Amino acid sequence: MYITEERLRQIIREELQAALRPADEEPMGVQELADHLGLSAYTVSRKAITGDLPAFKVGKTWRFYLSDVRAALTAPSVIDPWQRSPRSVAAHKAAATRKRNGNL
Repeated sequence: MYITEERLRQIIREELQAALRPADEEPMGVQELADHLGLSAYTVSRKAITGDLPAFKVGKTWRFYLSDVRAALTAPSVIDPWQRSPRSVAAHKAAATRKRNGNL
């Protein structure tokens, strides 16, 4: 089994975060983190599912370390300004199909 360079970087990042986490820090539940951030529990769950917030599952519940969440929210984000959103890509493909079929 081969590991991609990106996956290796992710593993190293996770291990460093775990090593730097305070030993006495307890993981928080969805509602606790939602209250702390001033968001709804639904939003926190959705962001955990999409990977926008660092989280792990214990059974069926999401758990969060506050230090990891703070680090993720304060880290500078890398956004490709030339990347088109999935919605615009789909609209472009639909327009090209209509043009090809003569259905303008």
